[in-house]
Amino acid sequence: MTKTLGAAKFFVDMSEQTFGNRLAWLREVAGVGSREIGVLAGISESYASVVERSGVTPSFKTATAIAGVFGVDITWLASGAGGQPDESDVRAAVARARERMTVSPEPASPNAPAGTDAA
Repeated sequence: MTKTLGAAKFFVDMSEQTFGNRLAWLREVAGVGSREIGVLAGISESYASVVERSGVTPSFKTATAIAGVFGVDITWLASGAGGQPDESDVRAAVARARERMTVSPEPASPNAPAGTDAA
């Protein structure tokens, strides 16, 4: 990750950072806030913020959901091991996650037998 301090840029080794630091980097790259991450990952905005700021490591289920939103490997997100994700891949994964949230299945016909789709 590159950070800007004044006019100088410097590289931050994400393998030496916390889960929350990596989550902050992912949010910055994707341009999303805690609220949207909460919605996309199925967690509360406040919990997403706590994970990012406090150093708390979420449950495996929550970490997997967050990793899925950003399209990153859970091992990298949890430990920093492996390669840092490509920024364009992160943005594309978030775009796909947003699309999945806007697509809702068509309701089944009230006359269709249980367990079948009305055609």
